Amino acid sequence: MINKSKKLQLDFYNQGLTEPFFACGLEKSICEFNRPFLMAITLEDVILAGRDLTYSNHYIENNRFNIPFVRFMGTGGPVHFSPNMLKITGYIPKGISNLASTCDMIVDIFARLDITAEHTPDTNDIKINGKKVVGVTHATPLGDYNFIGFFFALDNDYEKAREAMILTKHTSELSERAAGIHETHPNITKEQIIDAVILEFEARNFTFKNTSVGEKLSARALENEQDIFRNETFIKHGYVDKP
Repeated sequence: MINKSKKLQLDFYNQGLTEPFFACGLEKSICEFNRPFLMAITLEDVILAGRDLTYSNHYIENNRFNIPFVRFMGTGGPVHFSPNMLKITGYIPKGISNLASTCDMIVDIFARLDITAEHTPDTNDIKINGKKVVGVTHATPLGDYNFIGFFFALDNDYEKAREAMILTKHTSELSERAAGIHETHPNITKEQIIDAVILEFEARNFTFKNTSVGEKLSARALENEQDIFRNETFIKHGYVDKP
């Protein structure tokens, strides 16, 4: 539960279109500051998966478009992430945020856009008219903070998602029940979503400090990109080879 008597400041990064491996290195590097943050980011074409999914290994060898397979710090099944999606990640103190409260917050974010959405607790999906438009991840990789992440799909290319990932039962069903916000609300923009996210966090007693990625942080992100997220064992199994 949020302490209503004290506001918590979040460093806010608005990254725009970013190369996926670098984006993961950047998230990890900002977490190393051990300060709360929120990031809005769009990724180049990628198959993005949580580090906990062993079956995700199949996607590395069954990609027909040369789309990179990237594991990130969160959890969850693989998603074909295109530039038509907006990814929000954050680092929030434990006790303030959990998986259920994050899902409920996303429903409230949609309400700010005059969109009726629902949370399905069994899948941690957010749906509009019965189809998934947001996926949520929640992990505890460091210290006293939770790493949270959720993506808003403006459009979903069903056919490309099927071709880019092996046709297992899981991915076939995932493609069929996923949707884009534009299917029902074609005029919604990423900028409107970001504004709604900020307003909802502010309503929940957070404040924002616009923060840029400087040379030092970029250099550290590149180190983490190479040492962790491009590490072959991490890509295949979700952990880094130790010397």
